[in-house]
Amino acid sequence: MTTSRSNEEWVLASYPEGVPTPDNFRKQICPMPVPGPSQVLVKTLCLSVDPYLRLKLYPVPTDSSTDTAATKGQNANSKDEEDTSEFAPFKLNKPLSSMFIGEVVSTGSDVTGLAAGDRVSGLGVWATFAAFEANTLHKVPSDLPPSAYLNVLGLIGLSTYFPLVEIGQPKAGETVYVSSAAGAVGSLVGQLCKLWGCRVIGSTGSDNKAEALKALGFDHVFNYRTQTVAAALEEWAPEGLDLYWDNVGGATLDTVLTKMKRQGRIVACGSISQYHVLGSEAAYGVKNYFKVVASCLKWQGFLASDYVGRSDELFLKLGKLLREKKIRALETVWEGLEKVPEAFIGLFSGNNLGKMLIQVAEPSTPTGPGEDKEADKEEEAREAGLRSRALEPGRLGLEKELVEVREMAGLAHGAQVKAALAALGARLEKDLASVSAPPASSIPAAAAPAKEPVSRGSASPSDLVTGLAPTYTAIDTYGWDQGEYNSPWVSVYVTLPGVGKVKEWVSCSFGPTSFDLKVEGLAGKNYRLLKDNLEKEIVAGESKFKVKEGRVTVLLKKKKGEFGSYDHWMGLTAKTKPGGGTGGAGLGKGDPMGGLMDMMKQMYEEGDDTMRKTIAESMMKVQRGDRSGSGLPEFGKGGLGEDDF
Repeated sequence: MTTSRSNEEWVLASYPEGVPTPDNFRKQICPMPVPGPSQVLVKTLCLSVDPYLRLKLYPVPTDSSTDTAATKGQNANSKDEEDTSEFAPFKLNKPLSSMFIGEVVSTGSDVTGLAAGDRVSGLGVWATFAAFEANTLHKVPSDLPPSAYLNVLGLIGLSTYFPLVEIGQPKAGETVYVSSAAGAVGSLVGQLCKLWGCRVIGSTGSDNKAEALKALGFDHVFNYRTQTVAAALEEWAPEGLDLYWDNVGGATLDTVLTKMKRQGRIVACGSISQYHVLGSEAAYGVKNYFKVVASCLKWQGFLASDYVGRSDELFLKLGKLLREKKIRALETVWEGLEKVPEAFIGLFSGNNLGKMLIQVAEPSTPTGPGEDKEADKEEEAREAGLRSRALEPGRLGLEKELVEVREMAGLAHGAQVKAALAALGARLEKDLASVSAPPASSIPAAAAPAKEPVSRGSASPSDLVTGLAPTYTAIDTYGWDQGEYNSPWVSVYVTLPGVGKVKEWVSCSFGPTSFDLKVEGLAGKNYRLLKDNLEKEIVAGESKFKVKEGRVTVLLKKKKGEFGSYDHWMGLTAKTKPGGGTGGAGLGKGDPMGGLMDMMKQMYEEGDDTMRKTIAESMMKVQRGDRSGSGLPEFGKGGLGEDDF
């Protein structure tokens, strides 16, 4: 049953000969499906493309004598029996499919356990929307980006963790070699082996990818285009290999067979070098096969489908490592359904770093772990009023300080004090008039839909291009707020259009008097806001940050003061750092209020007892918002005006 609403999907136009080309695929308009009673309608969020799909791009054999099940679809010999195997060939003029993450749009009347807005994973067609039997989908949490469940917590994790543990059996101190190490599986294998104490060697096809793998912790990485496998292993593993994770097969496998230690293990994961020529005379024939016998090697393959029933175990074990950032999920992400064939073809020319993904649509619900409810409520209560400050980070702070100066001026008696306050007031009036929204050039433009893929993982995209340590553009426009009196939180607001698309690239570390916010890979740049001289101490372990579509909020947990309450901050940063020097300003770019409170403190320290008492009482009442009965003028209510100075 369908409606007239349009949908888009990719179908197989022709079977490729050799490397696939765009002509082998065709995008077409199709009706929008409507779910039946036991079905759900799902919007595609993210699609996975994997090298093994090339094995499904062979025609169904018509002569069983020419069929090779391993290369052209297992169980494909019978014309009367539908082939449902992992390598069942795609059919001409029918939709192609792969693993996907989607969002439930609507459900049939008989569906239980799934509701609109839920995120699900499964095997889905290359389409914008599709209808599925509800029992064929697996509900996934929304605390991590959708791509995580196609990468480390999806097919990639299943194809890595269990075969590595149960077949490879790596042990601390052993030497491991991973071919095609910059792919999704290879990069994860290397990280896990390093966590378990192994020495890891990897190979890849470019120097940039080699640098990215070294950033993940690989001990040695070589570019197989400029150094042979034999030479590299002779250099880095002269005593031989304990474990080889084989992703490429062919000549590389043949060479490695001569470098294995006695009773070494080989995990046969893939043979990407042979996928286009399997079953033909061009296929590579292993010549050193007898080394398996002579060296008493264990050589075993596997299918990811063998481990599908253990997804919950995978979520538990690798999910913990991922959240703790002990492993990283390398990704290359294309945007738009129209990019699916291009991304798939790019797998065979090395156009990916890590998992190759296509982001088809954004989720309608936010991604990320739930934050502290107290902080959430406090932020939500004042978020609307703070939007203007995100555009004009200094104005609200200037207005508050001007009120304090005017109130102090009303209490002052000494001529010098009055003169100093008058000068400060004039400066504030001038700065307040000049403060406006930051120029467009100071705020990064939102990332446009990518025409080229964006790589993500443990090293920033800029690292992967240059092979150097990342460089950062300083974030000098931001706002901050500490809420009402005795609030436990100081909130710092950074507006960065498009930051929600790279939220896994946002990090923030905290110290007793510091925080260091980093945003990497946003519109091709890295951004940083470092404050290492905060006005007062914070509780680093309870401080946190939140990423929304166009903004990062840093939540600093105040440390309680001497009397058990939370101190009121005069500014975000102090003037003098513990090690000497001048600290950064507290109200954004240029901080027109820089030095104001320090001048007031100097007046307090140098004044007589009466002056000290006056300043202290005034500042305390202003900070607490207590002007009633004090005789102090109120801003905007007949208080001191410009002419009073």
